Amino acid sequence: MGRNDEQHPQSSGGSDTDRTDLQVSVAKEDEVRVNLPTVDEQIEMIAEAEDENASAFTISKEDIDSVLQKGSGVADGKYRIYRQFQKGEDRQKNIEFLKNEYGTGGGTHIFPDGFSGHSWHDSKGLAIDRNGTYTNHDLVLKWSQVEKRLREMIKDNRYLNPKEKRPLCRLSGEHVSSPI
Repeated sequence: MGRNDEQHPQSSGGSDTDRTDLQVSVAKEDEVRVNLPTVDEQIEMIAEAEDENASAFTISKEDIDSVLQKGSGVADGKYRIYRQFQKGEDRQKNIEFLKNEYGTGGGTHIFPDGFSGHSWHDSKGLAIDRNGTYTNHDLVLKWSQVEKRLREMIKDNRYLNPKEKRPLCRLSGEHVSSPI
């Protein structure tokens, strides 16, 4: 007992995953900060993932876009929304604008495939229903998600259709005419 040749010599395991005595390398604080999303980005990603999973088979992106392209449901609301996004203000101002523009309400919506459903809006966001009910919506988009999608659609020139674009006098002006 006590002799060196009686003890089991351990050889270097390198990156062998069967070993229990592996060393963990620790990232430096600035390396971690660069790779992690902000708290707001994490919250938005979680909300989007939940909404996508819940509605993956009921509400398509085309359905969402068709509801958004309808506008707020208030006279000339679609033009006010377009003008707001042309101002280039930050997300939070756009979100507050959308909450006020849409208000509380909703109604029947005919989807691109001819199916009749509903859309609802209130201070929490915009609900879209193909098969859902007033109390159990198929999809609820938070105003941050509505703002993001509207911004993308306007940027990609997909919000106003050609007929709706005709009466626009100036894109950056204060006055935008509504269709006759």
